[in-house]
Amino acid sequence: MRHCPSFLSYKTLLWLIPLIVGDWVFKEWAIFYLSTHHTAMILDLGFFECSLLLVYNKGMAWGLAQEYTQILMTGRAFILLALLLLPWACRKNLMILEFWTKYLSSLSPLAWVLLLAGGFSNLGDMFLRGHVIDMISLQFGMWHSPVFNLADTYITIGAVWASYRYFKRLNMQAITQNKSV
Repeated sequence: MRHCPSFLSYKTLLWLIPLIVGDWVFKEWAIFYLSTHHTAMILDLGFFECSLLLVYNKGMAWGLAQEYTQILMTGRAFILLALLLLPWACRKNLMILEFWTKYLSSLSPLAWVLLLAGGFSNLGDMFLRGHVIDMISLQFGMWHSPVFNLADTYITIGAVWASYRYFKRLNMQAITQNKSV
């Protein structure tokens, strides 16, 4: 029987609900407030600013590929459905590519939940609205970040955490192999 990574439990996936609801509530508030006020300054430290600005994003990250909305939506739906069905497939002992099993086993429940919550939240926007609501803007001196939302933040933190855990695991394996030589 295949070993299922410990994060592949439906109990872990229950954490998706408050994260997705939180993102959608913030987006609804942003639509309500920013449609009349246009922008809102949250923090201004001179060299660093955080403000809210309502943007309707029909593409992918930072508004790229906006002319390929249907292709992007179909691809996102397939990827997220595959990830959501992974716990079931693992428990049913269905064939899973060895790379996915090795890589996903290094994911912590935190990374797994954040990646899925961000993906499902933005995908929900695409299906329900035809675009993703972005509203957070950062500025460091002369540099402006692309406008993003909480779901994008979930995805970024999840990806960074997953990468950290993956490379930490590789490093620990290398140290163990060097000690045994």
